[in-house]
Amino acid sequence: MRIALVTIGGTIAERETAGRRVHLSGAEMLLKLVPGIDHEVEVVDLFDLPSNHLGFPEMLAVAQAVRSALGAGADAVVVTHGTDTLEETAYFVDLLFEPGPTIVFTAAMLPPGVAGFDGENNLNDAFVTAGDTRSREIGVLVVMAGEVHTARDVVKHHSMSLGAFKSPEFGPLGTVDEGRFYLARRPALLETFSFPDREPEVEGIKCYAGMTDLFVRAATKRGLDGLVIETLGSGQVPPGLMSSLREAVSGDVVVVATTRSPMGRLQRSHYGAPVRVDGDEWDLREAGIIFCDLSGTKARIKLQLALAANLEKDLIRLRFECCGDETSSSAV
Repeated sequence: MRIALVTIGGTIAERETAGRRVHLSGAEMLLKLVPGIDHEVEVVDLFDLPSNHLGFPEMLAVAQAVRSALGAGADAVVVTHGTDTLEETAYFVDLLFEPGPTIVFTAAMLPPGVAGFDGENNLNDAFVTAGDTRSREIGVLVVMAGEVHTARDVVKHHSMSLGAFKSPEFGPLGTVDEGRFYLARRPALLETFSFPDREPEVEGIKCYAGMTDLFVRAATKRGLDGLVIETLGSGQVPPGLMSSLREAVSGDVVVVATTRSPMGRLQRSHYGAPVRVDGDEWDLREAGIIFCDLSGTKARIKLQLALAANLEKDLIRLRFECCGDETSSSAV
């Protein structure tokens, strides 16, 4: 099997030489970490960047590198990445590819040469997953600490643990044990957008107790294309935000709401009761705000790609609020 290795940088590629940190090339990583690999591997050293330096242009470059590798005949692609924004790049790429050849992201929490270095196992597990035909047609995968996650569900839930990556609500798709890939379930929702030719300006804001509308007004004053707001609980915001949110929507800013909670989703009615509370989910609905069940960071990425595809607001709403369909949505 032909597998492309796309390297971006990050902790997995770090090493210390003469008191300074340098990065391993893809070829060096293969030699040091997976010397016994029995696949034909083509290396693409794309970046040498920590993941906090990545943004929309770099994520798009990763997607383009993956597309080029697959177009050149690769059967699967493994991407090494820093951990801090891995979940965002993986989801960005996931939204740009129809289910097909396996695309796997992996990383390391500790650098080579440090006790407990996890990059060797993670990279080996990523190649095991990429080399198994059962990993095809289930979207972009993230392989860390012996677990296989969907790009849509996975989050870095711990800042330092070797088991930092989890899919909090639904769990991993499978595992890699003793060099074998095990698939426990298939993803419920796969969707794609067309490759973007522009970067829409979308910002994100997280609600907190006593919040004023300062940040919402500052964000929308910039002439944003979109705004993602992470609400309290199941869809409440401090009441003082509602006026500025209504103004944002009336000013043609596409506003998407999701919960700041790590699990769960927004309610469609206030505990099923007719009681209304200022700043509740009814207020958000009536203001024309779109509901979403993604994390705030992933909702922002999806909104950027939806806007870059020039989708009308009603179609954007449909793409965010129609979930749980087990068929793949076509690229638009």
